[in-house]
Amino acid sequence: MLLLPEIIAGYTDRKNKTFHVESINVNDAVFNLKEGKSDFILSFYNEELMNYPFINHKIFDSYLHLVSPCDEHGRPLFHLHRGVLPLMKYANDSYMGRQVNQVIDRTPEITFSLTFVSSMSELLKRMILNGDGVGWLPQYSIQRELDEGRLTILDESLSLPIGAWLYRSGSRLNQAAERFWQHIKTRNEPRE
Repeated sequence: MLLLPEIIAGYTDRKNKTFHVESINVNDAVFNLKEGKSDFILSFYNEELMNYPFINHKIFDSYLHLVSPCDEHGRPLFHLHRGVLPLMKYANDSYMGRQVNQVIDRTPEITFSLTFVSSMSELLKRMILNGDGVGWLPQYSIQRELDEGRLTILDESLSLPIGAWLYRSGSRLNQAAERFWQHIKTRNEPRE
């Protein structure tokens, strides 16, 4: 997550502390949290973790936007209602893949041809920027490209709200982890 370095940098009690951060499958992360093998999970919405015995704190809100790469004049290379759109898509079993599938299912008037699948936003972004197709990307990862006219949002009505939470067990954690949790909770409200 892009905010993690900022969160850690703002934690004043980090001297002589080691943060172990891994990017793993959400199911494995949930299992590790349940088994006490990790203190926290930073993840998108997870229904299972929103309830007892877990507690959570929202870190940020954002949007997934359907974007097209642009030509050198900032005009989209692809248009919604001009033929079949080559789609760069998240894997179906990922959080973002499930969100995107819901939009695709309710917009049958837009025809997509699945051409690339990945669970990695940055890889999808590179494929889209290369002109290979369209796809939904998170606002926080494309703001610069939108500002520069390298990407454009095709239709804001197809944008999806997303959020990320820090999850933990409701049981008391070790002293250092509890201090970090308090740091997270006292940070500013969730941001975009």
